[in-house]
Amino acid sequence: MQYTEEVSKTIDYVTKSDFDIFIQWLNPGYSDADQYFDRLGLVNSLLVKSATLSMRNGNLATRGRVAEIREFIYGWARFRNLIVPCP
Repeated sequence: MQYTEEVSKTIDYVTKSDFDIFIQWLNPGYSDADQYFDRLGLVNSLLVKSATLSMRNGNLATRGRVAEIREFIYGWARFRNLIVPCP
């Protein structure tokens, strides 16, 4: 999702559709020189909706962020007994 005023529509749709939200806010983003303030107030809105939210530096290598997402998904699926062995 892009950090624009319209993103609140996407967040509303996702929560009304009963999806869980896991967000890595890249702040600063890949091409940003420095961190920026949450001028849209999305952090509070997301936390009220029980989102999992982390702020990561988008200028750093992706390896750590990707591993974090994979571990979250794996833990979510394992807890629900959705992990099955490959044949």
